[in-house]
Amino acid sequence: MLFVSVSFLHAQDDELLKKARTEMSNSNYADAVKLLTQGLEAKKDAHYYFERGTCYYFLKENDKAIRDFTSAIEVNPDYAEAYNRRGKINMDMQNNDAALSDFNKAIDLRKDYADPHYNKGLLDHTNKNFDAALQDYTNALTIKPNFAEAYYNRGLVNFELEKYDAAVEDYTRAIEIKSEYGKGYFNRGNAYLRLKKYTEAIGDFSKAIDLNTELIVSYSNRGQAYYSNEDYKNAVDDWNAALKLNKETDMKTKLMTFIKDAENKMKEKKDNK
Repeated sequence: MLFVSVSFLHAQDDELLKKARTEMSNSNYADAVKLLTQGLEAKKDAHYYFERGTCYYFLKENDKAIRDFTSAIEVNPDYAEAYNRRGKINMDMQNNDAALSDFNKAIDLRKDYADPHYNKGLLDHTNKNFDAALQDYTNALTIKPNFAEAYYNRGLVNFELEKYDAAVEDYTRAIEIKSEYGKGYFNRGNAYLRLKKYTEAIGDFSKAIDLNTELIVSYSNRGQAYYSNEDYKNAVDDWNAALKLNKETDMKTKLMTFIKDAENKMKEKKDNK
C-alpha cells in the first residue's frame, strides 16, 4: 500500500508540473506559481523550484526567483540550467561577479550548453570586454550553429571594433536564420553606411521600416544613405518622416539642419542643369 501511495503521489506531482507548464506557456505565471507551490509543499523538487523561479523572473520578482534557483541547485548541484537562469538575473541586477560565476559553473557542468556562453557574451559585451565577448558568442555558435541572437550580438561587437565587413556577415547570418529580424536589418544597414555601400543600406533600412524597427533612426539613417547617393529628394522625405515621429528637441534641430542642407543641394543641382 505504501508503494502504491508513493506512486500515486508522483503521478499527482507530475500532473501538477504539467499543469503549471501549461499555465506558463500561456503566460499565466501567477497561476503557475500557485500550482508549483502546491507541489513543493509535498516534496522539495529541483524542477518545481526551477519552474517557479522562472515564473518569478517573468513576474519581475527577482529576489524570489534567485531564491528558487538557489534552492533548485541545493537539491540538484548539477543543475546547469538553474545556474544559467540565476546568472541571467544576477546580470540584470548588475551583480556581475555573481553572474559570471554562475555562467562559468553552467559551462563546466554542460559542455553542450550554448546559452551560458551567450549570456557570458552579453556580460562581457556590456563591460566592453569586446575580445572576450567575441569568443563567448563564437563558443555559443560552435555548440548551436543556428543561434540567430548570437550572430546578431557578435555583429554588434564587430561593429564596435569597426570590423564592418565581419559585422555584415554576422547580421546576414542572423537574418538568414530569422527572416523577420528587424534589428538585424537595421544594424546591417548601419554597417553598410560605414562601408559606404549606400544602395545596400537603403534596402536594409527600408526593410527595418517595414518591420517597424527603430523607426525614427531608420528613417534618419536611410535619409543619410539617400543623401550620400545624391538623392536629395528622398533624403528630405525621410528626414521629414523622422521629424514627424521625433519628440526630442536636439534631434529635431539636427533633422531640420539636414533637411535645409539637402534642399540647398537640390537647388544647386537644379541651377547647374
